[in-house]
Amino acid sequence: MSTLALVRLHVGDAVRAGEGEEEALAIFRQQGRRNEEAIVLLQLGEICLHSADDEQARGYFEQSLAIARDVKYQETESDCERMLGQLALERGELSAARARFERALAVCQDAGDKRGAATALWCLGKADVAGDDTAAARLRLGEALQAFQSFEMNAEVLGCIEDHARLAYALGVAEEAVRLYAVAAAIRERLVLPRAPRSDLHWRDDVAAVRRSLGDAAFDAAWAQGREWDLKEATDLLRAPPALVARSFACDVWQALATAGAQYGYDVLPPRPVPF
Repeated sequence: MSTLALVRLHVGDAVRAGEGEEEALAIFRQQGRRNEEAIVLLQLGEICLHSADDEQARGYFEQSLAIARDVKYQETESDCERMLGQLALERGELSAARARFERALAVCQDAGDKRGAATALWCLGKADVAGDDTAAARLRLGEALQAFQSFEMNAEVLGCIEDHARLAYALGVAEEAVRLYAVAAAIRERLVLPRAPRSDLHWRDDVAAVRRSLGDAAFDAAWAQGREWDLKEATDLLRAPPALVARSFACDVWQALATAGAQYGYDVLPPRPVPF
């Protein structure tokens, strides 16, 4: 996205940001510059996402994807697949989202784009969390986080930590989820890396759910602890989280036992939370 369009978006002027990109689109079309046309269409879709106009965004992404495939512009092709996957994930269409993310990953791997592949893995991890596939989520989010760190992709590192927090909460380790949310929030403040508007709404809802689960006192204590961590402490913890793995395994076993028990009229109680 052009610098001017980004500035306009940051000050809340999505309309003018879009107008500037539309002008660029007309020029590139007139000149027959199809690579640039695909890029601008992708950027117009991102502007629409910023304004919560999902249908318009989808149209731009699909146009961009068609051109990118035709001219074999793999970077834009993978970006479009990923953005269309995110739209599907927003609608709760997990199978469609996974298919898009898997195509994005395949395109990146074919192109040797390790950064793009890490981002696609991260998106697959998000879909795993949404689908309660905790085992796959641990693997994919962990691999993506390690890649983001190696490439110094700070915004992605923080987003991935927040998704690990969602995973921790799904596994019943609510206090650790709060600490992870807190350290990511503190580092975002220091680095001035705000979330996108829609991501911020989801983040607020997720954090509010954890607060309701724990209660104000326990939440505030865990939040204060998390804000004292630095990025290395958080990522080192996530690289080898034995309690989280044990908790996940316990939950997986409980789910299987609960399903089997229900067939015979028995209630199986969930596992007790363990320290992280």
